[in-house]
Amino acid sequence: MIVAAVIDAYERSRVFGHETPITSIDLAVLDIEKLKVHKSELVTKRDLLRVKFAMETGHSRYPDFQHALAMAASISPEHALSWLVLTDKVRLLAEQYELWPVNPFVDNYLGQPTVEQRGDTKLMEVYVHYQKDMVSIEGTLRLRVTEVIEATIFWLELQVT
Repeated sequence: MIVAAVIDAYERSRVFGHETPITSIDLAVLDIEKLKVHKSELVTKRDLLRVKFAMETGHSRYPDFQHALAMAASISPEHALSWLVLTDKVRLLAEQYELWPVNPFVDNYLGQPTVEQRGDTKLMEVYVHYQKDMVSIEGTLRLRVTEVIEATIFWLELQVT
């Protein structure tokens, strides 16, 4: 159920996925074929909000992943190893939370610089740097969510063997 929370936040673009009780998550999000479709979409489609919501949920749920290792280890050493890999992928995704770029014009209408601010060369350099950081973090988040999905598929396939 813990991993379902991260996948659900991605799949349903849940703004408050990080606050959603795991008991409210539909486990149908863990269908392996659906996960493979999501993995393919991450390569071809850009959707910053979906990966951002997955990141926020991964950040919120990361301690839960860590604490569930004992349960996985009680099943088998292979399960423990698979869960460690999945937990590490969630950690890498969650680490991006602290790296989220801050728009220097967040208080402006639509986060855009005013006409007056556009005349300030140094301020506009900061804004251009922010825009580049946003492009970079989107690519990073797409990669990290893809890795979480791959590790989830591996974990789920291990359950049926």
